[in-house]
Amino acid sequence: EQFLTGWILAAVILVLVFLEIIFQVIDDETVVDKSWILEHAKRNSFGTRDHEYALKKPADKFRIMIVGDSQTAGHGIEKLEDTFPKKLETYLNNGLKIP
Repeated sequence: EQFLTGWILAAVILVLVFLEIIFQVIDDETVVDKSWILEHAKRNSFGTRDHEYALKKPADKFRIMIVGDSQTAGHGIEKLEDTFPKKLETYLNNGLKIP
């Protein structure tokens, strides 16, 4: 089961990298709207677009970090819960069952 989860995550990462390359080729004039970021992309104390978490991780929790560009941060998506990292978190927290 853990092996399968690793393969699923690796596949998701490869697809995202592929999509990022395609988007960079298609739209090379992307401009980040700083006023949108100030209005919608609230940051936590660690500087990431996410909820606040205690620095010390509870023993029964597993944490992952998703690193990427403005698409990863959900630029253009107003609600944090609608970004793909939060959708992935929900999916993983539900035991890989579609919510």
